[in-house]
Amino acid sequence: MTKYQWKQVIKEQCIEADVYESSCDRVLDLLANIMSIHQDFSKAYDEAEGNGDIDAMNVCSIRLESLSKTALQYWRELGLTPKEYREFMRSRAEGKKLNKVQSFIANFDNVQKE
Repeated sequence: MTKYQWKQVIKEQCIEADVYESSCDRVLDLLANIMSIHQDFSKAYDEAEGNGDIDAMNVCSIRLESLSKTALQYWRELGLTPKEYREFMRSRAEGKKLNKVQSFIANFDNVQKE
């Protein structure tokens, strides 16, 4: 997905989770860019793994870790913390009804897999 597509998905999910404010657009831009780059490195890692290129895999894994940490900071800026993610996973396992943030995370996980 492109940066623009990521931004649209994240924005729609934030609106659905009732955490969107127009003042967050800059954060959405940055997060969308991070997610786009993360996806590119993830693909490069998979290709390097398939080719057995350990040096490229190391570079990609270091970059992926860095991007994940950076993205986490932006998710927190949007009010979506790891604690909420754990609660979502627990609720999902127990079959409980999801709140707005939990449904946001579920939808985002599905989009990211595409």
